[in-house]
Amino acid sequence: MCRNPVRSIVVRALEVRYAVQEALRMIDNYEPPSTPHVDVPARAGTGHGATEAPRGLLYHRYTLDSEGTVTDAVLVPPASQNRPPRTRTPSRRMYGAYWKRALRPATPPTKSPQR
Repeated sequence: MCRNPVRSIVVRALEVRYAVQEALRMIDNYEPPSTPHVDVPARAGTGHGATEAPRGLLYHRYTLDSEGTVTDAVLVPPASQNRPPRTRTPSRRMYGAYWKRALRPATPPTKSPQR
């Protein structure tokens, strides 16, 4: 690990140079495939996948019929995973009250009068 900012710039420049050289080498050695795609027969089924997106996990599921037509699709974007559950806070008013309680400063304990 390099902590000197000048050296880190030099190291990054070398990495960029290597990446460009490698990209040019790959372009020079590229041979196009004989066919641009592979024929896949349609069949009924369900498929799902998950991938990392900028704000979290993106989940998707698709169901196809025997002709290959999408009959059902479920997408769960990262934004919906980051929301609070609706069952716990059904209204904005309750949600606001919850945060007001959670974020208010703690009050110091009061001394009870001596008897």
